[in-house]
Amino acid sequence: MQTFQPRLNYSMMRALVISLFILFTSAITAQTISFINVYGNGGYDYGRDIEEVHDSGYVVTGSSSSFGTGEADAYLLKVDKYGEFLWSHNYGGADSDWGQSIVVTYDSTYAIGGYTNSFGAGGFDFYLIRTTGDGTPLWEKTYGGADWDLAYDLVEMPDSGFVLVGYSYSFSGNKDGYIVRTDKNGDTLWTKVIGGSGEESISEVILDGDSLVICGSTTSYGNGGTDGLISKLGIDGNTGWTKYIGSAYDDYFNSIAKNANYYIAGGVRGYDFPTAKSDMWFYKLADNGNTMIYDTTFVNFSGNDDGVNDITINPLNQDALYAGYTKSWGFLIDGMDDIFLGKISVNGESITAKNYGEAGEDVLYGIDMCKDNGYVFVGDSKYYSTGGNNIIIIRLTYLWDFPDQYVDLTFNDITTSIAEPVSEGSLNIYPNPAHETIRFNLVDEQIERVRIYSMDGQLCFADESGENTINIENLSSGTYLLEVKTEEGSYTSRIIKN
Repeated sequence: MQTFQPRLNYSMMRALVISLFILFTSAITAQTISFINVYGNGGYDYGRDIEEVHDSGYVVTGSSSSFGTGEADAYLLKVDKYGEFLWSHNYGGADSDWGQSIVVTYDSTYAIGGYTNSFGAGGFDFYLIRTTGDGTPLWEKTYGGADWDLAYDLVEMPDSGFVLVGYSYSFSGNKDGYIVRTDKNGDTLWTKVIGGSGEESISEVILDGDSLVICGSTTSYGNGGTDGLISKLGIDGNTGWTKYIGSAYDDYFNSIAKNANYYIAGGVRGYDFPTAKSDMWFYKLADNGNTMIYDTTFVNFSGNDDGVNDITINPLNQDALYAGYTKSWGFLIDGMDDIFLGKISVNGESITAKNYGEAGEDVLYGIDMCKDNGYVFVGDSKYYSTGGNNIIIIRLTYLWDFPDQYVDLTFNDITTSIAEPVSEGSLNIYPNPAHETIRFNLVDEQIERVRIYSMDGQLCFADESGENTINIENLSSGTYLLEVKTEEGSYTSRIIKN
């Protein structure tokens, strides 16, 4: 075990603020896009995974009880690259439905993996949702048996099919790791149950060439208690090798990523110091499964818990970036979890960390590296909540510099879907459909900004002249989303260019 201290001083963050850094290179000012936003409505809204899309915006999946008829619905949120809300959709039935992982597919549409007890064979079932680029559902499928089956991660395969991983109680009577492989239409190609006399669970899966690599936990094998599990399989589901890593206490992996010829897993390592607690844990293994490169724990001595929920790799320097939670580092206002983010160097000899938080639980669950080499994170926050919980997104251009510039948190009121045309008398658009120009009337409101988005969320037109007539002649034929922002608020409507 190696113990490291953080390289920076921590300070209390009031009103959930984030420090940003403006970097200048080669006398050219780089564009910086950094924000910390929360998104919510009247219910409980949770963020579990985030991906950058091709227009440099972001899509988030999770769960929401703000809309629909169920206890909680699987949820898809789209924001632009500046964090402004574009649209959202919910999916599910009368009971509880969750999105845990999102994939931007090869054709630039979306797939969501999670679980549902609104449909399926009984209890909870694996839940796979395919949508168009604007979130409209194409099809939904469930997988599992009569008991509980929960999927935590999803990966797209080269043939446009999918692999979902999680756990199942349906097959042996115990909690087993469970893998489902589908074709592009969601039909099952094969399934695999991984289990022993104890309990197993799979947290994440990645595609590495012609192999699948999974991580998770086991109580059937290893050194006692719960141990971390890493396994490499062929795309036919046949196991190549499996490693069990851990101590006498509870250790498990939540995430795994590929780094050159290595795998890096992140999770939680347990201790009894002097009472049971957990610390951040990173483990680096050669991709043949034979050589451990490092086994690093970020040890705190407070007796409180820290953990890693997701990791990704910076391709520029091969450092691992992480997202998680802490009750140990920084200034904790109420003793509840704070957001924890940072990096571990390529050789495992240096860990950098930063925490953010206010009153209530603040936890990060997902991280993605952006095309401009920035980073985006998603999680949950109860601070500023309009209901019981909000989704939080943090976008940083430069992750590791924390000077004295601060940007306040911004709240976004989310809606259930792309807005339908507003009522007569509020925003009148004519003609619609149109070929060259459209005109809209607003009563006693000054127009500040007009934007037009494609149905996959790409910004196609912007105008801040305050005029109520705009020229759309340069747009391609099709359906678009018009947004008109005034001093009183925003209006949105579908328009058709013919």
